[in-house]
Amino acid sequence: MLAVACGINYSAMLLCCRPLPFHSMQHRHVLPLLSLARSYSSDIEDGPRQRRARPNGIQTLHPSRLCSSDFIDASSKTRMNVSHPDYRSPFRSTYSRHYRFPEDTRGFLYYHSPAAGVPPTAGELRFRLTPRDDPASFDKGSDLQMETGLPWQIPLLRIIALSQTGRGPSQLVRKLLRDDGFLTPALLETCTAILNANKHYPDTGCIIHSFSQLFHIKFHRAVFSFWTLSMNQGQSFVRQGFYYDHPNRILPYSGSALCCFERSYLPHHRGTRTVVIRIVKITSPVTYLHPNYTGRVTSPVEGELIQRNSERRGLQPMSFDVDSPLYMGLRTLFETRVDT
Repeated sequence: MLAVACGINYSAMLLCCRPLPFHSMQHRHVLPLLSLARSYSSDIEDGPRQRRARPNGIQTLHPSRLCSSDFIDASSKTRMNVSHPDYRSPFRSTYSRHYRFPEDTRGFLYYHSPAAGVPPTAGELRFRLTPRDDPASFDKGSDLQMETGLPWQIPLLRIIALSQTGRGPSQLVRKLLRDDGFLTPALLETCTAILNANKHYPDTGCIIHSFSQLFHIKFHRAVFSFWTLSMNQGQSFVRQGFYYDHPNRILPYSGSALCCFERSYLPHHRGTRTVVIRIVKITSPVTYLHPNYTGRVTSPVEGELIQRNSERRGLQPMSFDVDSPLYMGLRTLFETRVDT
C-alpha cells in the first residue's frame, strides 16, 4: 500500500493529467468574513432590525489573561460583533458565507500562536468553546470547527492586510494583539513584507507551511488556491484541482476530504525532494458524476495517496518535485521543522 510505502501513520492525527504550474492567485474565497461596523452594537447581531445596545467589549486575546467579561455567545447567530471600550468600531465576523454560527457557540475569542518551528506569521484568531464564562474552563474546551472539520479561524496575515487598508474591523484586533505582546514590531515587519510582495492577501483558510498539515479540498473544484509560508516569505498560488481531468475537461467526482502534503519516500523518488498528497479523511462521500468514466483520474480513497493512471507508467501517485521550476512554491515545506 502507498500509505505503508511512505511510512506515515495518520490514526493519531484523525483523533485530535499533467499538473499545471503554479500561478498568482486569481480567485478569492472569504471564510470567515469580516466587515466594518459603523456604530456600537450588541455583542451578537441577528439582522439589522434587532435592537442594539452598547457592549462592554473584550479586553484581551491572550488565553492566560481572559476574564468572564471576555465571554461571547454567538449561538445560532448570523454574525459576531466584538467591541472594545476604546474603539467606536467593533469588528464583525461570520461563521461562513452561507451558515449561521452553530448552536452552543459560547466561549472566548483568542489568538492561537504557531507551534515551535512553524512560521510566526501563521498565527490565527480562533474561538474556544467553553461550558461557562469562567476562564478556568478554557483548557477544558475545544476550538469551534467549520463544516470541513478544520478550526474556524482568521489568519494573522489577513488581519494585518485589512488593518493596512484602513478597513476598521482589524484595527481593534491588531491593537489587542499588540497589547498582548503577540504582534511584535519584528513580526509586523515580516507580515508587511510578505503582503507587499503579493498582489492578494490570504482571505482563505488554506495557508500551508508544514508537512502533515491538514487542508480541505472539494473533488468537484477545477481550481485549488492556497498560500505557502516559510519563516520570512509567503506566496499565493492557484493550480489545477487535484481531481480535474484536464485533457478531457471533466470533473468525474464530487465530495470532499481533508488532505495533507507529505514527502515521498517511494523508491522511484529516492534522491529527490518530491511531495505527494494523502487523503487523510473523506469528509463528504464520493459521488460519481460520470458513471462510465474511465479516464486517468482515479477515485479518491481514504488513507491513500492521490493517484493518476498513466499510459506509460500505469497507476502512479500525483507528485511534485520541488526542485522543478513548476513546483518551486512548495519548497517551503522542506524549510519548516515542527517540534512534536
